Amino acid sequence: MEGRFEDKVDLLAEVSGGAVTEVKVSTNGAVEGNPVGDNVWYADKIPSTGRNNIAEVLTEEVLAGPFVPGVIYGCVVLYAPRQQEVTLFAGSDAGSKVWLNGTLVHAEIQGTRGADYQHFAPVTLKEGVNVLLVATRTGGNGFWGFDPEAEYTVLNPRVGYAFSQPIIDAGDTFTLEIRAEDIYNLAGWQFDTAFDPTVLEAVEVNEGDFLKTGGGTTFFQEGRIDNATGKITKLSSARLSEDGVSGSGTLLSVRFTAKAAGQTQLRLENFQLAAATGTPITAGPHEIAITIEGEQATGDVNRDGQVSILDMVLVAREIGKTVSAHSAVDVNSDGVISILDIIIVASHLGESTDAAAPSVFDLDSIHGLDSATIQAWIAQAELENDGSITFQRGIANLQRLLASLIPKKTVLLANYPNPFNPETWIPYHLANPSDVQITIYDARGSIVCQLDLGHQREGYYTSRSRAVYWDGRNEVGERVASGIYFYQLQADNVSFLRKMVILK
Repeated sequence: MEGRFEDKVDLLAEVSGGAVTEVKVSTNGAVEGNPVGDNVWYADKIPSTGRNNIAEVLTEEVLAGPFVPGVIYGCVVLYAPRQQEVTLFAGSDAGSKVWLNGTLVHAEIQGTRGADYQHFAPVTLKEGVNVLLVATRTGGNGFWGFDPEAEYTVLNPRVGYAFSQPIIDAGDTFTLEIRAEDIYNLAGWQFDTAFDPTVLEAVEVNEGDFLKTGGGTTFFQEGRIDNATGKITKLSSARLSEDGVSGSGTLLSVRFTAKAAGQTQLRLENFQLAAATGTPITAGPHEIAITIEGEQATGDVNRDGQVSILDMVLVAREIGKTVSAHSAVDVNSDGVISILDIIIVASHLGESTDAAAPSVFDLDSIHGLDSATIQAWIAQAELENDGSITFQRGIANLQRLLASLIPKKTVLLANYPNPFNPETWIPYHLANPSDVQITIYDARGSIVCQLDLGHQREGYYTSRSRAVYWDGRNEVGERVASGIYFYQLQADNVSFLRKMVILK
């Protein structure tokens, strides 16, 4: 990360707005994948010899070049079997600072030429877990360690993921293992899992055998699978003995069915690992990308095999929002839902991997849209039109969609059900914006009730969510008798009358 390398400057705090600090990390450790401002922690090993050994682990994804001015932090977690007074060895030709268990124990800002240890400081390794944090300028080399008499084990607590098969195709059922790696003294864990229910369906959950190492027993809660929301909640396991387990092994396995092709993510939420001493163990990463192979049409947000109005509605609901990586509604993968995502979906309307898919302009699918919304999309798209084929096709399809939302004539349709008892729905088409009123008459022509719907936009008012609802009651709330009734639509300067029957 870029910044000043000075005695009293906490660069972690500066770039994270105080959310992460040098003291916090050197006390609790770092988790792979966790952010620090625009940076993230990631796992690697620094070569023990040679100049520029730090630069060797900084990939192009981390730095724009081999020697970008800035500071690199490294964090190591150690286990000591007993408290020890030892000597810290340090050396860096770019300057370095070292913290141990939340305390700054060495600072050499200017650095000393050389490729080995040049500085020595007495420190205390406490019994149990110790956290070492180092910082140095990039572009040089750094060496840190303890004297040969020190007794400790390097820990690298991580969450690992393993698949039951290397390639996942749409329609496959596969197992994902969630593992603890390089853990010391683990006694229990808990977390929820979150996944995209349009891509994955959870089938079953099974406990791993890691906490049962050495013949131990556990109290395991398999949680609750909710495939509607894409959650498995209240997963946990605790070892029923005083000691913990160390090393690597499976915590949990989840069997999934891959519903559709594409890239998605699985996340661990409310994540906690606990040592036998009751202290938390910091480990990550807490999410994994899952790639499912197979044919998928661009813009098929709901993964139903076809790009249709349903996909456009799903995108429109998130307009203006910032979303996470691999979100299905972020069609252009820029992290923000905008008119550009709608245009891409619109440009691919009708594309399908299913020859039997319904019409993309199916009226039952577009009840969530109205002509005003489509007109606003067209206006915004025309402002941002870059002349590309995507924009041209997208705008043309939006104009087709707008036309499909506006009836050519205002008409009154047959109520449903008919005969009915005690309720019915009255559908109609409205060709122009208008004040709308429905009047119910009995067989003698007397008014039973009037339903004033106010001013409505042009459109198809046919589904139960849009048609007029009548509960079979008169103006004073009484149920009307069986018999023949008439209903009249007055709108768009025209009037229509139809017959219906209440049958008890």
